[in-house]
Amino acid sequence: LKILANSVANRLEKRNLKAYTFTVQIRYHDFKTVSKTRTLDNPTDDDHEINRVASALFDDLYDGETPVRLLGVGASKLIKAQEEVRQLSIFDDYDEEEKKHSVNKLVASLQESFGDKIINKGFTLTKKPNSPDK
Repeated sequence: LKILANSVANRLEKRNLKAYTFTVQIRYHDFKTVSKTRTLDNPTDDDHEINRVASALFDDLYDGETPVRLLGVGASKLIKAQEEVRQLSIFDDYDEEEKKHSVNKLVASLQESFGDKIINKGFTLTKKPNSPDK
């Protein structure tokens, strides 16, 4: 789920878009399909925010037992990032948001220049089957 949410965030950022609405879709082994959507107050392309929303939607949908055939995360109600109008709040940390945006742009630039595998987030790493525990 995190990888799918991160992929959505990367595609939004590469296209200079933000989304208000996110959807999680689950197709079970018997082809029954369920989905749930959430619309945010402010549009985002932030991978952490998209992952948080997708995780909450998934938790609302999945019973924890039924085998899953397909899992999807999508974004809709898109706007161009420069057209975003946001209500300011004394509780939001705008400096932190700007830092995250700068880091995300740097990572996207490196991935574009050197390939997608040049920088990965820790959650994408897996333990090698025969590696010793340390």
